[in-house]
Amino acid sequence: VGEKIKSVSIEPETSIVKVSNRDNLVIVKSFREGVSEPIKIFVTTIYDEVFTSQVLRFLNDDKAPHIIVDTPATGDWVKNEVGISGSLEDSSGIATLSYSVDKLNTFSDIPFTEENGKITFKSKAALVNNDDGNVSLFIQATDYAGNSEIKAISLNKDSTNPNITLLTPGSDTVFTKRI
Repeated sequence: VGEKIKSVSIEPETSIVKVSNRDNLVIVKSFREGVSEPIKIFVTTIYDEVFTSQVLRFLNDDKAPHIIVDTPATGDWVKNEVGISGSLEDSSGIATLSYSVDKLNTFSDIPFTEENGKITFKSKAALVNNDDGNVSLFIQATDYAGNSEIKAISLNKDSTNPNITLLTPGSDTVFTKRI
């Protein structure tokens, strides 16, 4: 049985979470998405005893990342590889970014960079093991809270070069009109 709490505070202050108390319970309530800086919670009892938590970091994020694909576009014609580029949005940051071209059986990492708060990616996906015809490219982003989004892009693969046959009139061909 704990002592009644006189006050609860966070240092340094953060807009991510707020603390309060009810009787001998500490209540931590989220206020917005994001990641807090390292903080400590201080609890003062009615006898002015102060208890300090270990260093804590709060991650409030219940939304999946948003994937914005610049290339390729749905319906693009490709050969044995396809360029992939775009950007990502997420309040807690991106943990992993990957693609699949085998119906989500395996994934390959896509490198990404974060500069001035903008997350971008640019890579290539190999399609040499895919048959000609429709190929589905899946791009998956997962944030630090474990939320994921998968974007599907339908592509047309044609890696067979055309067979050109040159047809010319034969030497015994008679033309009845002037060409």
